Amino acid sequence: MEREIQTSTFSPSSVYAKVFGWMALALFITFAVAIGGTFFLGAIDPSLYIGILIGASILEIVLIFVINFSGLLSKRQGAVKIPFILYSICMGILMSSIIAVTEVTTIIYAFGATFLCFGAMALIGWFGRNSNMKAMHLIAMGLGIGSLILALANFFMRSGTVDWIVSFAMFAFILLITAVDVWRMRQFAEAGAMTENFAIFFAFQIYYDFIYIFLKVLRYIQMSKD
Repeated sequence: MEREIQTSTFSPSSVYAKVFGWMALALFITFAVAIGGTFFLGAIDPSLYIGILIGASILEIVLIFVINFSGLLSKRQGAVKIPFILYSICMGILMSSIIAVTEVTTIIYAFGATFLCFGAMALIGWFGRNSNMKAMHLIAMGLGIGSLILALANFFMRSGTVDWIVSFAMFAFILLITAVDVWRMRQFAEAGAMTENFAIFFAFQIYYDFIYIFLKVLRYIQMSKD
């Protein structure tokens, strides 16, 4: 039986505020936990900290499935809130291990560059035409699939050059996907098909895009300093 989709009474502007509001809240939680977590590294046993990281990693995987199921299928509005907040906390715990060994100036530069990259791609998705965005989506999928195949092949070749190609291809993939995610969110909002669960689900999508871009940019900045 085909599931009935509950349409939204939200105006497009309120939808945008809700989506980006939830994204901003999740980013704040993640970076607050990541920064706060660095102060506990010297106060707890290293084996305990590793156990916490492993637990957060496993919980993240579970929460991804929960968020996707609740956001796309659950009829209980607000079902995605707690899983999304828990995911942002887990991400902060994992990022604390990176923040702890990274200079503050590098983190600031990476965050600023990420904000510019994300903002530029979000604007492209916001104002992009449907035909152009569909083509961009196909290109992104091609990059993603090609990168995955090349990464699997490089597992045996162990080529540094191929590793860099995969890295940049994946970076291009997530940039394009960011634009596509914002475009899809706008399509749902303008069609009046946005529920509260959908809004938080899209917030999770663009939050994940931002975090991935940040980690990639941070890596590139650190590599340039070596």
